[in-house]
Amino acid sequence: MIIAIATCLENASLTESDAVFTRTLTGAGAEIIVAPWNGPFAPFAAADATIIRSTWDYYGVAQDFADWIG
Repeated sequence: MIIAIATCLENASLTESDAVFTRTLTGAGAEIIVAPWNGPFAPFAAADATIIRSTWDYYGVAQDFADWIG
């Protein structure tokens, strides 16, 4: 299973708590893709599931974020 972890362009890498979370997922056999929600869509299209984790910049463009979730 491929799981995309949604972050944001400002902080596109994993936080420490994200890293703990993703180690658990990879330990269970998942492949992890980390991508900013407001970047290219391809990583999310390739994923079986998306987990919204560190999308800190959504508040400035709330409608864009709602459309992305949508």
